[in-house]
Amino acid sequence: MKKLLITIIMLDAILIVSCKKNNNDSSAKLALIQHKWMIVSINGEALRYVGMADDYYNFGTDGFLYMYINKSYDTSSYALLSDNSTLLLYPIMNGVKSNVASSYNIKVLTNNQFVIGSSNTITHSLDSLKR
Repeated sequence: MKKLLITIIMLDAILIVSCKKNNNDSSAKLALIQHKWMIVSINGEALRYVGMADDYYNFGTDGFLYMYINKSYDTSSYALLSDNSTLLLYPIMNGVKSNVASSYNIKVLTNNQFVIGSSNTITHSLDSLKR
């Protein structure tokens, strides 16, 4: 009985440590995203845009994405889902955050490159960013 109790305690400790590691992975991935990224290209069904020198996506630590694309500013809210591979972008219209998000899959995320893609029945887009 004593061995069984020790085994259960050890398994619980392993599970707690494993869960904590996932939280750290999420924090590390979010920290990689939270940066000012230069736009390389935006590709969609009816759009192909090659970024200009002053275009950017700036993922702030405040949960907002500040964008400057083709001489226009825009702001969205963003969230990284717990799967660490899905990024949600919520448009902000007239100062109000939308309840409907666009979902993007993180294809590549390194210190120097960030590639996200969105695929649905109407459009497919891929945004390529670099530091």
